[in-house]
Amino acid sequence: MEKETEKRGKLKKSGKAEFILEQEFTLPEDRKTQDWGLTEEDPPGRRFSLKYVIPIVILVLLGITVPLALRLSSRWERSAAASTLKEGTPLPEREQEVNIDEAIVSDLSALEVAQAFLGAGSERERLALVRDPERALAKLAGFAQEVRAFPIEHGAVIAMGAASASGNMRFERFAVTMADGRMRLLCIAATPRGPMVDYESFARYGTATWQGLLEGEAGEEVRLVVKPSFYFNHGFTNDKSWTAFELSSPDWPDSLTGYATTGSPTAELLTEITSKNRKQRVTLKLRPEGESHHARQVRIEKVLASGWVLTEGDIEKKWQRKQEEEGPPIAD
Repeated sequence: MEKETEKRGKLKKSGKAEFILEQEFTLPEDRKTQDWGLTEEDPPGRRFSLKYVIPIVILVLLGITVPLALRLSSRWERSAAASTLKEGTPLPEREQEVNIDEAIVSDLSALEVAQAFLGAGSERERLALVRDPERALAKLAGFAQEVRAFPIEHGAVIAMGAASASGNMRFERFAVTMADGRMRLLCIAATPRGPMVDYESFARYGTATWQGLLEGEAGEEVRLVVKPSFYFNHGFTNDKSWTAFELSSPDWPDSLTGYATTGSPTAELLTEITSKNRKQRVTLKLRPEGESHHARQVRIEKVLASGWVLTEGDIEKKWQRKQEEEGPPIAD
């Protein structure tokens, strides 16, 4: 029972709140599909005149083929709509609002949106499939060229199941094999407009590069993989004052060590996130601490998201409120 409770992110018996944010949803293992081909032999009975049999057979065939044809036609139109978005107007200027035809994607599946996003032939087509097109448009210049191409060169697109971000957003995940053989995570969020791509997480967008951090730049939004560390040296020698984490990225040649003040919401939340699986995706705010960047050390100022999908609100404040509501852990 306790194992199942922890998996769903609820409370443990100890009273400690579980705050695993990119947790797996349990999907049905057996998805039975309807079998439209089952028939039974008619039992022997009274014979009918041929003039009655032929019209009945024709009506039965029409009853089967017409609905099937309409179903296939509707499916084809939905898929085609994703890859043939209107091109009649020029691309929006960076300071202008992005107009999206919501009807185009409202009835598509997550996989159809993923395929249409990767195969888009223009910026307008792609932004029509993006969760927050205005925000993505403002950050587009910082995206890697391989995720801005039309279309995006890629190989297999593999479904990885559903997950949640910050406990209040469900999304489907796909592993996309890029042209160079490396993988990228494509998240399709469930929104009121339908399934939409989280473009920033796919691009692994960050406001600071590896080289920039080594030169002392601050990072307002950096998507990383984090795991606990026990390296205390240079400007961070006191293991009582600091909680250490190893920070890495698929786009970096090496790792950095990040430090959060022990006992702070930042340190406690990161410890919670990595308590079950030591390596986790997170989005962080980083800044240099003195000259420590020369030793590949940075200060972790804030946790922006557990995972690479940003959601509304302050995740650290949400976590603090949850801790206060639950109170201290129950003593064994």
